[in-house]
Amino acid sequence: MAAPPADPNHTDVIIIGAGPTGLTLACDLARRGVPLRIVDKATEPFTGSRGKGVQPRTLEVFDDLGWALWKSFCPQARLTRA
Repeated sequence: MAAPPADPNHTDVIIIGAGPTGLTLACDLARRGVPLRIVDKATEPFTGSRGKGVQPRTLEVFDDLGWALWKSFCPQARLTRA
């Protein structure tokens, strides 16, 4: 894991947008120790739902990011590989 930068205002990556893609990218970079900052125009997190399903490829990405991440979205789910 990379050491944190000496300057707390320094970041290697700026992610524009805290939607599903931006947050997934942030999770992956953070687990690799990459200093990042997320910038979003919303003043507070969205509390509702914008979708009613999860595609199989998305489940694979969640699995790669760590089971705990997927379980936090859907605690009753079980991921089975074919």
